[in-house]
Amino acid sequence: MNLEGYYINLEADRERRRTMEAQLDKLGLSGVVKRFPAVAGSDMAAPAGSPLSPAEAGCWMSHWRILQQASADRHLLVLEDDVILHRLTPAFLE
Repeated sequence: MNLEGYYINLEADRERRRTMEAQLDKLGLSGVVKRFPAVAGSDMAAPAGSPLSPAEAGCWMSHWRILQQASADRHLLVLEDDVILHRLTPAFLE
């Protein structure tokens, strides 16, 4: 599978992490989709006049950091830790 996959997860959201890892294990995707530590919006100083809330800014920054480090020669999959994956997800990703 020519895929680089991540799910975004805040360090404090351990239950979401466990749920996500269980889904990935069940679908055989634990070696394909890895945890990416989310940027906590509460740790950021929002730029003056920004239309984003701190949580939205943290989410945006997490996605941006994944894009910056992603390989240019592989497909990229970015998920959030509250996604519910369908049982056919692995076949779709092939």
